[in-house]
Amino acid sequence: MGKISNVFLSAAMVLLFAAQAQAAPTAAKSTKPAGPPAKSATKSTGPVSKIKTCTADGKAPVWLSLPEGLKAAKATGKYAVVDVYTDWCHYCHKLDKEVFSVPPVAPYLAENFVCIRINAEDGAEGQAFATKLGVRAFPTSLFLDSNGGALAGVGIPGFVQSAEYLKRLEEVAALKAKGVKGQTIQ
Repeated sequence: MGKISNVFLSAAMVLLFAAQAQAAPTAAKSTKPAGPPAKSATKSTGPVSKIKTCTADGKAPVWLSLPEGLKAAKATGKYAVVDVYTDWCHYCHKLDKEVFSVPPVAPYLAENFVCIRINAEDGAEGQAFATKLGVRAFPTSLFLDSNGGALAGVGIPGFVQSAEYLKRLEEVAALKAKGVKGQTIQ
């Protein structure tokens, strides 16, 4: 019975690997990010109220680049959620479609967080940021305080359903209410 189990397990792993290898090249050709492209904040030279962290209706987050998001977090005093994704990642797309874009998560994000989206394989600042923070799985959500310090132990690795994601956002918001500060990213 042990040999049959091992053969079955080996066959299943080969099929899984083959399916992933076949899907990856197709997805890798896509230049479209794992969600809507990062939208720019308005110029930071104006008042804090001009920095956009949500859509005009207040019900959907606006995804910013890392530099724009850090400026917006500092100006608004909000914590930032950082969506670390890759173009080829199936669960990154699923997180965007089934969690970030739907109530109650979308309006909660828009109201309580500055939303930053970075591609961990962009060969630039996104990749450098993900490497510094040790991100090895995608998607990963990280949290920064309003000064850009990383909050330890509260990240969300992988895909989680919207109810669980909202629960985790509420836990992070409670940390902000307590004045918890993150660690400076070197």
